Amino acid sequence: MTSVRVLVVFASIGALSCGGSSPTEETPTCRTYPLGFEENGIPFTCQLETGARVTLSCAAGTLSRHWEYANLADFIAEAAVANRLTVESRRTTAGALLGSFTTTVRSYEYDGQRRLTRRVRTSSNSSGTFELDDTRYTQWDAQGRPTQGEIRAGELSAAVSLSYDDGQRRLETSTGERVVVDRNGNAVNEVEVFGLGPDPFRVERDYVITATDRACLP
Repeated sequence: MTSVRVLVVFASIGALSCGGSSPTEETPTCRTYPLGFEENGIPFTCQLETGARVTLSCAAGTLSRHWEYANLADFIAEAAVANRLTVESRRTTAGALLGSFTTTVRSYEYDGQRRLTRRVRTSSNSSGTFELDDTRYTQWDAQGRPTQGEIRAGELSAAVSLSYDDGQRRLETSTGERVVVDRNGNAVNEVEVFGLGPDPFRVERDYVITATDRACLP
């Protein structure tokens, strides 16, 4: 799974990123996705909502995660084709996440060729919403996956490069972020990095999928 994913769906990323960018055993019209998973030992249960937009929503007590897609076709295709996610969010309704943050959101933009061009991460609590960082992608490989770009966080900025190991189903970035997915495009390990400079904030998550279902196009 899934989003940061600079973390991109490896498929962002993400975060538990639901997507993948390496070959899978899926057919072009179906996808296996989690109904349940453990994140660093914490059990989540999930539900797929299909309507005008498609959202995979997962919850573990007061912590919830959501992955949103423009349509069912994008959700299914993401297991084999990189970059279909539009919004990923992580919310806690009690206590604090990442310091004083209660909600962290990743939003993604694409060009007419379905290449990822921008990722913006924001955080919010009862005091308001502010931007964590903004990454613009400027180069892509033959599969349309971003390979170069620039990240801006506050007054700091830095070049970012992304590399892919299709054999290991792994994405790594020069900022220290990482996503590893299984053969269905669901994340088994991810590292998120927040902030630039000598002491960024780093979060690593391991996932074990405990239950699955399949979504298929009509």
